[in-house]
Amino acid sequence: MQSLCDETDLSLKTFCPVAYDLLIGREQGPKLTTLLTTISGERAVHLLALSLRPDR
Repeated sequence: MQSLCDETDLSLKTFCPVAYDLLIGREQGPKLTTLLTTISGERAVHLLALSLRPDR
């Protein structure tokens, strides 16, 4: 998970609550790697990409 934050100003402590909120609408949840494996990377990318749309 740390590699997701490399080359950004984010730490895992700040990244994880945001990722959980975008993926499941909560600030906490199961281990993020387990969650991503369970919902599939493709689905996770789709959900995260939706949050980047300017019309949201």
